[in-house]
Order: sequence, then structure tokens, then C-alpha cells
Amino acid sequence: MSAAGPMTCAKHPKEQTLLRCAGCNTPICDKCAVLTPVGYKCRNCGTYKNPAAASPTLPRILLVLIIGLLGGLLAGLIVPSIGFFAIWVALPYGRFLGSLVLRASNQRVGLVMEILTGGSILIGGLGVQAISLYMQIQAYRDLLTHNPSAVAHLPAMGGFFSLIPTIIIVVIAGAAISRGGPARTTRPRQRRTH
Repeated sequence: MSAAGPMTCAKHPKEQTLLRCAGCNTPICDKCAVLTPVGYKCRNCGTYKNPAAASPTLPRILLVLIIGLLGGLLAGLIVPSIGFFAIWVALPYGRFLGSLVLRASNQRVGLVMEILTGGSILIGGLGVQAISLYMQIQAYRDLLTHNPSAVAHLPAMGGFFSLIPTIIIVVIAGAAISRGGPARTTRPRQRRTH
């Protein structure tokens, strides 16, 4: 408060006020005032900036991509061998990958980190499945050209059970993203005018 009496707001010259910004000492009215832990501030000084939502550096981005790709590759290799029961390890494994990514990114969160994390895990995990499917198709073609009668005795490719590893890899990516959490960009509460 000012001991000299009422002043006019710097942004609204018709508004009289007794408040000054705790940051820059500018006179502010009720419309401009933002309540912060250290008192009322103008909108410029009182806007909360979250360092965790800041953009990560290029080396951190590369590290996050490497962790996501390797984690996805590992999941893509192991999940088909475990089968349906891999759903029991998908969430803890995804949360573990998310913790690694959070450390690698220096605790950075936000949409960019979520896209990098989820995308790299999906590319790694589904890439393994795509390569496996391609190899199966090549094996069927080779068998068909050399011994067409043996194809009738082979199990069908694809089907419902090939969807299970895909779903589990998506669950792992989702769990990894949720570990980082959404961007915490909340602002301090503003003073309400009556």
C-alpha cells in the first residue's frame, strides 16, 4: 500500500487504487492484480512460469528418443513371447520407462515430451512387430514357391492374437507418458473483484 494515498492504475487510468505491484512497484487496480504467494502483482510480474515445462535441449531430446526406442524395442521383442500375460507387466514397465525419460529430460514435462516419449516407444515396439510380420510374409512366399502343399499345414498369419502385443505396447507407451505427468502450467489464483 502507498502511504501517499490513492493513485491511478498504470493500465486503467480511470481506476483509483492503493495497490502497487510487489514485483515492479507499478500501481495496479483490482482488474490487474494477480494474487501470488508474495502478494499482489501486475499480470506481467504475476504470471507463473513453470521451468519444468520449458523446452528441453537437443542432447536431452536425443537421450529421450534413445531411451524410448530401446524401451519399445525391448517390449516388442519380449511381449509376443509372454503373450496375453504381458498385460500384467505393461503398466509397471511403462511407468519405469517414464521415470527414465523424466530423468533423461531433466524433469521436463509437457506436450513435446509426451509426444517424444510415446512416439519413440511406439516406433520401437511396433517396428519390431512390422519386421516380424515382413519376415513371416517372406517365409510364406518362399514356402509357397518351393513347396505349395506345405502352406495348408501352417498356422494363419495375423488374426486376433497379433493384436494383443500391439495393445500392450500402446499401454506401455501410455503408462510412460502418464509417468511424466501433464505440463504443470497452473497459475496462482487471481483476486476476484466483486
